[in-house]
Amino acid sequence: MDPLERLIAIEDIKQVEAARNRTLDTKDWAGYRAIHVAELVSNSSPDQPLNGVDAMIDWLANELKDALSIHHCHGPEFSFDGSDKAHVIWAYEAMTLFRRPTGDIKRHGLGFYHVDYVRRDGRWLIANRRQERLRVDEGGATLAN
Repeated sequence: MDPLERLIAIEDIKQVEAARNRTLDTKDWAGYRAIHVAELVSNSSPDQPLNGVDAMIDWLANELKDALSIHHCHGPEFSFDGSDKAHVIWAYEAMTLFRRPTGDIKRHGLGFYHVDYVRRDGRWLIANRRQERLRVDEGGATLAN
């Protein structure tokens, strides 16, 4: 991969990750599906790996059913394995407000996402995701709305 191809790939992958955060937080599951490979493996669930993008969406839709979330990723560290595979470590911050009958709960998480991307038919897609939590604070909500 020459330097220009690398820069273009980096920018394309940044767009995929930004779309991942937006489609997750807006619960646009069709858009979320479109930026992942069907055989996605996700280790973001605290219980077990999720195999397949549909399993991931089912879990997320249930987890975020009555929630408001915002995810920010920054400081990406890129490595490439040829021209069609990339691994990126993203620093992240996530805030989720869970609306529960017993009272709202706010979860604030900090850590890193380790994400594998593959390029298929000229498009970068998310193939594997692992979440490394450094800190999670949870408690009564103080957010407006």
